[in-house]
Amino acid sequence: MTKSKLLTFAVIVLFLINISTLSFLFFKEPRTDNRPNQRPRPNPSEVVIHELDFDEQQIEKYRVLIEKHSTQINDLDQKINETKNKLYLELASNENNSKKDSILNVLNNYKSEVELAHYNHFLDIKNLCKPEQLNNYNTLILELSNIFAPKPMHHRTND
Repeated sequence: MTKSKLLTFAVIVLFLINISTLSFLFFKEPRTDNRPNQRPRPNPSEVVIHELDFDEQQIEKYRVLIEKHSTQINDLDQKINETKNKLYLELASNENNSKKDSILNVLNNYKSEVELAHYNHFLDIKNLCKPEQLNNYNTLILELSNIFAPKPMHHRTND
């Protein structure tokens, strides 16, 4: 076999490998979760409704509470993001740390407001409960960190 035939053969094989790799990447099913044997996490509001065995009237009131809470948290999240942007803009400044410290205090206050909003939201849920549901509520609050934990994010390793 001459060098030119060997080179032609190698180019064809590499071309076919590239095509098959690209086809595999293009046509494979996307995975929604990197933990293959785990069930998808249930919707937290559905967990609350189920665990507390809410009736239709309670569910309706609960949905109103969710809407109110979501609006409140979204507003606070927006304020937190704006404040973070102000903080990071300070990196370009040559001023003293007092402005940075002031911005951090504002940021901490907003984060405290978020936690207080969550706390009050669960007090509101408790107030929706009938006396016979309070035992389930007390059991549920022990699981809050698992139910409402943020979904895991995939972080880049090279920053």
